[in-house]
Amino acid sequence: PVVLAFLSSPRQCHVVHGRAVILYILASLAMIIGGFGLAMDLEQANIVNNLKVEADASRVEIEDGIREYFRVVEAFRAFDARTSERGIEGRPSTSGDSSFSAFAESVTSQLPGALGFAWVPGIATGGKLGEIRGIQPQARTEFFKEVLSRLGPDGWTKATLVALAENSAVGTQLVKLDASPDGGYGFFLVAPVASAAWKPDPRAGARSDPGFIVALVSVEAMMHHIFRDVTKLESTGLIILGPEGEVLFKFNANQGSRISLQPEVRRVIPAPGIQWTAQFIASPQYLLRFSQWHPASIMLVGLLFIMMAVGFVLFMVGQGQVMTRLMAEREHVWTDLGKTESRKAAALEASLDAIIGMDKEGNIIDFNKSAEKIFGHKAPEVIGKQLGEILIPERYRKAHYTGMKRYLESGVGPVLGVTLEVSALRADGTEFPIELQVVAVESGGEPSFTGVVRDISLRKNLEEGLREAKEAAEAANAAKSQFLANMSHEIRTPLGAVIGFAELMAHPDLKPGDRESYLDAIRRNGALLANVINDILDLSKVEAGRLDIETRPTDFRRALRDVEMLLAIQAKEKGIVLRFHCDEDVPGTVFTDPVRLHQILLNIVGNAVKFTRQGEVDVSARMAGGPSGDRKIAVAVRDTGPGLTKENIERIFRPFGQADLSTTRKFGGTGLGLVLAKRLAGLLGGDVQLTTTAPGKGSVFTITFAIDAGASRLKVS
Repeated sequence: PVVLAFLSSPRQCHVVHGRAVILYILASLAMIIGGFGLAMDLEQANIVNNLKVEADASRVEIEDGIREYFRVVEAFRAFDARTSERGIEGRPSTSGDSSFSAFAESVTSQLPGALGFAWVPGIATGGKLGEIRGIQPQARTEFFKEVLSRLGPDGWTKATLVALAENSAVGTQLVKLDASPDGGYGFFLVAPVASAAWKPDPRAGARSDPGFIVALVSVEAMMHHIFRDVTKLESTGLIILGPEGEVLFKFNANQGSRISLQPEVRRVIPAPGIQWTAQFIASPQYLLRFSQWHPASIMLVGLLFIMMAVGFVLFMVGQGQVMTRLMAEREHVWTDLGKTESRKAAALEASLDAIIGMDKEGNIIDFNKSAEKIFGHKAPEVIGKQLGEILIPERYRKAHYTGMKRYLESGVGPVLGVTLEVSALRADGTEFPIELQVVAVESGGEPSFTGVVRDISLRKNLEEGLREAKEAAEAANAAKSQFLANMSHEIRTPLGAVIGFAELMAHPDLKPGDRESYLDAIRRNGALLANVINDILDLSKVEAGRLDIETRPTDFRRALRDVEMLLAIQAKEKGIVLRFHCDEDVPGTVFTDPVRLHQILLNIVGNAVKFTRQGEVDVSARMAGGPSGDRKIAVAVRDTGPGLTKENIERIFRPFGQADLSTTRKFGGTGLGLVLAKRLAGLLGGDVQLTTTAPGKGSVFTITFAIDAGASRLKVS
């Protein structure tokens, strides 16, 4: 209101009494309307917050109710699966069915909405499929036929696999209860039989899985049971929606179009296999319960504002002459400040880092805090001194003085108004790159200069880093190209051998003795080709983070013996000694991935045997502590091979690098062994490192892995 009245006629406020009063009244009414809207917004926010609290409480109750259904279905695990499985072998067991029905009736008395249960036993490979029936199939046999026909790959297979993996009950996708009297939707609960109650049958063959308990539950009946205390939802509407927006359940949602205009809150209902959304809607009764605003109070406050505004206007009218005098004084002050601010405004138009002012003689007249920080000088130390002698390197000072002289004589300066990258001088004498922009200012007929300086040392360092990274990327790309060339050779050679020997076998004049020789050559080259492809695939999976590690009890000493047996013949043929040693404190059983552990040991020990022409290869295992106290096993592989140079050490663990391009020609191989072994060891909670090496004196590689790889990977995650 003050601003509106003041701007209406600032110089004649004492004679515009009527106009000022009208403006004040209008402004006050606007304030009342704004206050009313603010009160409504605050009230709406309060209602939404309370609705969120109640929605969270109801969501917890829904989750607890659904979990109760899961727990009841999991209670069926006490049912002895072996009784029913005997009926699958060709002698249907009615006693098993009746015992299941009796067991189901005893458990499900507390499970309203359960429309039927079924025991789905595990069947050995080649066994006879059983029959799925409900508790009372004679009452509604057509009901189960209609529903079970919908259990295809979309619902059944996924649910059973998840249930087996989690060893707990899992819900399936929604099914339409077409045959139910009330219609609506239902879902199946699938739970695997507890392993304690199931034992494999030796007569069942290679595979005999436990069975599943299947329960069909009506969503609407289940929700009515969960909210049997209707007072919990008496003032809010609840709608349960399926993953595709299907309406599964409604409660107190009969408000029609008014409901859709009220605040609402959505909450996701988390449960295994279930993706539902609960929509909580505030009913009119709910809005009235949390209503806090009082229109009469707001109107009273508004009238009070109007009265205060009118009084203030009268006061301002009485002070009109004072305000006129003050405005005149303000204009006079602004005129005096304009001369000083004209020079400052030019500096503010540039980037505000370090701002340095210089007069026509080259002396520093302004030096702000940023300039002190960048250059290392304090302002009192440099004010009045020559800028060129303090801030400009010696090799640029002559050009600086020449440029100033040209500007003073002709008014033209090549550095004015442009951005330059030059070098500056710090207080300690070091040079650093800066970005400089200089403007000339005329004040009182005297020229002066303002420079805006930005330290670009960090940017230059980043540019240098980018250049080095670009060079490294180009080098990596070249190494990758070389690697691909080697891989193409490694793949093409055994593939050509396989094709060539296959063509020879197709020759009509093939001698009987050549057939086995050709087949053996095809097998050997096929195995070599498979190893190359497997190494490439494993490396790509590790790099993409998609290689699965299967942790299970593993006999570590047996793994060492297997590697020794595989490499003993090759070592004997080369005339080298291959020794294995394992300390007594190394546990016999470890929890790791046996396939990947065997792959790591075979790669590292196999490399040692391959590159050692004479002497020995010694493999020793001992206990080693990790940095966080984790127990690990360290396997040291020492050989008397050619060793590695410093340049080769930097390349052997690169995905697309090899120690020596002649290595492939001399010894064969893909060059992926060390890279893949190091990645796999990392997944097992350890590493592969080159401990010691020297040209001509052999090398020592150390393999470490966690005793419990599963726990180690969990800590890393």
